[in-house]
Order: sequence, then C-alpha cells, then structure tokens
Amino acid sequence: MSGMLHLGASRVVKRAARSGSRASMCAAPSPAARPGTRKRPSSNLSADAKSEVRPVAIKVMHKDCTSSAGKEQRIYAALDPSHPGGRYVIRLHETLFSHGHACMVFDQHGRTLSSRLREQGPMPVDEVRMVARQLFAALDALHSAGFAHGDIKPGNLLWDDESKELRVIDLGWARRDFRLGQGIATRDYCPPEMLIGLPMQKPVDLWMAACTIFELLTGECLFDPIAACEAKYKECSDDDEPDADDADDEEPDMEARLVPGAVLAGKYQMVRELGEGSFGTVWSALPLHGDPTGCPLPDEEECDRIENEAAPKPAAPKEDGYNIWQVVIGYEHFLQMQELLGPYPKHLANEGKFRHILYDDAGNFRFEPEIKRRTLADRLSTALGADVAQIWAQQLEGMMAFPPSERRIDSRFWR
Repeated sequence: MSGMLHLGASRVVKRAARSGSRASMCAAPSPAARPGTRKRPSSNLSADAKSEVRPVAIKVMHKDCTSSAGKEQRIYAALDPSHPGGRYVIRLHETLFSHGHACMVFDQHGRTLSSRLREQGPMPVDEVRMVARQLFAALDALHSAGFAHGDIKPGNLLWDDESKELRVIDLGWARRDFRLGQGIATRDYCPPEMLIGLPMQKPVDLWMAACTIFELLTGECLFDPIAACEAKYKECSDDDEPDADDADDEEPDMEARLVPGAVLAGKYQMVRELGEGSFGTVWSALPLHGDPTGCPLPDEEECDRIENEAAPKPAAPKEDGYNIWQVVIGYEHFLQMQELLGPYPKHLANEGKFRHILYDDAGNFRFEPEIKRRTLADRLSTALGADVAQIWAQQLEGMMAFPPSERRIDSRFWR
C-alpha cells in the first residue's frame, strides 16, 4: 500500500507539490539574503564577453538527493542530440560537486506555466496548442530514448512569452521502468494505473499531459481529490492529518551560506534564488569564465554513500495496516476519474496490485458510490464554449484512455 499513495501523506506536502513547489528554472522574486559568505573573486571575462553572458539556473541538490543528479546526468547523456524534440527539453550545461553538494547547471528560460496561470489565468487556445505541440515533441525525444518523464505538470514546464518556446524540466522522476505500485508524479496528475497498481510505462506521460492541457485551458485542476475529501469527510482536517516531515528543512551547510554575489565552484556568481523544492534550491547565476570547474560529481557508489548519510533517520516502524488518509485520497481520486471518463474496465481492475482496496471480491467498486457523470466537454464548455469544448474533449479523452496501450495523440489536431 505504501507505493499506492506515496504522494498523499500530508496536505502540506501535497499542496506544495500541486503548486509546483519543486525548485524550477524560472525567474522569481528572491527571498531575503542569508548571511555568511566568503569574498568573491572577480570575473576574468572581458567587458565585451560580460555583455554577452547569459544567466544560468543552478540546482543545488540537498545532500539526501545527491544520487539524483547523477541519474539525471545519465538520462541527458542517453538522449539523441539530433532528435528535433530535444530542443524543448531544458539544456543541461554541466554537473559539479561543491562543498558536499551535487549541483546541476541549466539554461535559464522563461517561467513555469504554473506561475503564468497564477499571474494571468488560463491561456489562449492557440497558445495552448503551441505548448502542447512542443510538449509532445519533448516527450517523443524522451520516449525515443526509452524514458518516461513521470512528472508532467504546469510546474515542470517553462514558457517564454517572447519566443513562445517551451522547455520541459525536472527529469528526476524519469525512468525506463517504474516499480509496480510505485508512487510517481504529483497527486493531481497521476494516472489510474498508479492508483490501482498496474505496470506504468511511457503512456503515463500522455495522461499527465492531458491533465496539464486542461489546466492551461481552464485555470483549474482536472482532478482534485483533496478538496473532495475535505468536503465529504469530517475526519479529513488539518488537525487529524499527519504532520509534514520537517527533515527537508535541515540543510545547514553550503545552501545556508549561498547569498547573492557568492561564487560557486570558482565559476558561477549567484544572482538570486529562484525557488526551493524537495530536491534542492535553484539559483540564477552568471558564469565568470568558460572553463570547466574541475569539480566533477563523485562516482555512483560515493553519491549513494553521501545520500544515505544525509538521509533522515527512519521513523519507528508503524503498526500493520494502511494509512486511512492515503486510502481515502486514492479512493476519491479514482472515483473522480470514473465520474469524468466512465467506469474503469473490470479486467484492468482485476489485474491491479491494489484491487482489494478499491474493489470488492465480486469486482464492484467499493461502497457502491453514486457516480455523477460530468463529461470532459461539460468541464471545458465554460472556458471554451460548447462546440469548441467538444472538439478539445475528444483530443484529451484520447490521451486519457484507461487502458494505457490505447492512449493516442492526433498529430493533425495539434499542428
């Protein structure tokens, strides 16, 4: 069961994840500078070169996520540089290791679509079509290399309003194979096969992309099981819910010493903090020279050792049984999927690792809820009008077929 609802342990965590709180490569206001840094070396770039220097985004990983940097680096190395969709995956310049932290240096590009939605509301239909077309190209580049992204959502998509170009970020969840029942993605975007415990492969990205496109069109999450629980169950309150783990807040060393003007690995001068998330902190920085840092990542075994030493001590073993909060969230999520897309196929339910949680022995959805159908076209009609909503609904429904093998993209529509 722990894998089934890995992302539903706490409202604090889920709300943060829903809003795209993972550190991202977008421009954002900097928090107050923190004290304590060393004297900065001067740049050895010429005046002309300085004027051409473009800022980069540096993700400084928490120590307990050290091995993630190496995994992402290997994924980037596996991508085909000649694939046309590769330009829409954020460019990784280099990885380095400084003061015990793995760091990843990326292009800095636009802002997240979650930020754009918060600041400006839903996007115009033509612009959503542009986003989707570039997203599908980026996913094709990943899928052609054998990887599913595993966490597509507005917070992991960067959009530049001037160039009208997209960049997919955060390959931390990307995998060739997911474990059966493994918790992936961000709660509101996770596919049904995660909840029921079926094999998860590349089609998970199409489900998440459909949820994302709906949100760009309407400004609303397609699925919101947390809100449903809060409305239906008195027990689902802040007081009754488990507290968020505070371990992620304990990073006292290099991250605490980074301030605007500090220099990382003798090469990158920090400008401002862009965001903070579960994997680390992201900074905007300016390169001071073009030479390699000479600070490569440790080998895989050493990265694992650093990560294990920094990982929070495991909590005392819990009593046997399921976390009821997680069970309820998963149940309501699965119910919302069926309200929108119709009954989940029984042959798939019977194959699921977690079928006994969601279905009874006769194969009926537990508690026999009244499934109040509201079609995807109905949900879209307020934003798009009935006729246009019907056309878009057909496209999204094709990407959200319950059998993963039946999910499709009609490339003619997105041209």
